[in-house]
Amino acid sequence: MALGTTADARAVIQLYAVLMETQSTKSATFYGVWLFLAWTLYVALIYPFLPTERPVAGILLGELFRIVIFIVPIVLLIWSSPTSKLVVLRLMPPTYRDMAIGVIVSVAWVCLTIGGALTIQQKSISYSPSIAFWIVRFSVAATIEELTFRSYFLQVLQRHGSLLAVVVSSVLFVCIHFPGWYLLEMLPTTAAWISTSIPIFTLGCLLGILFLRTTSIWPCVFLHVLNNLTSMI
Repeated sequence: MALGTTADARAVIQLYAVLMETQSTKSATFYGVWLFLAWTLYVALIYPFLPTERPVAGILLGELFRIVIFIVPIVLLIWSSPTSKLVVLRLMPPTYRDMAIGVIVSVAWVCLTIGGALTIQQKSISYSPSIAFWIVRFSVAATIEELTFRSYFLQVLQRHGSLLAVVVSSVLFVCIHFPGWYLLEMLPTTAAWISTSIPIFTLGCLLGILFLRTTSIWPCVFLHVLNNLTSMI
């Protein structure tokens, strides 16, 4: 659906709900098991051997693996949908209202996180000369994760209630980071795990609420990308 009115947006939301009813909780469970097992094996057996002497090639290859692990199974699961896969996954262009909500929420979140980084964590702002490259990388990763945890998991779980859908999809969003944290020894202490998990869970809940209040995945992707970019501070 192209940019349209609020009435159009409500109609599309109702359509999404009906379309995702075809996805059973059992299918989502199997996909969840596949996702975490496949991602763990990737982190343990493939990620350490990606080319580091050519970082761009290594990252592009890594994102290709991410697409195969995260997105290809979702496409297969919704293949029997009677309408466009773009509609089912909310990949259609956002309305003006969606864009306004996405920008407002994103700016507020980024200001909050940057303020916390500068005051509570006492970090300083630094600039990366490869900022354009990181924007591209974060855009790909954020889109893949939003399609997985909001477009798929949250919509399938919504039949059990919006609150449960937001909370469970946010917990899954946190858990997908566990293999990297553990296998790559990124977080050495339990306190570090907790202090890192809480902001990610909070972000997941905010993304879930934003997803439910809009008709497109792109406001969520925009917020997710800006959040990832603040991690460069």
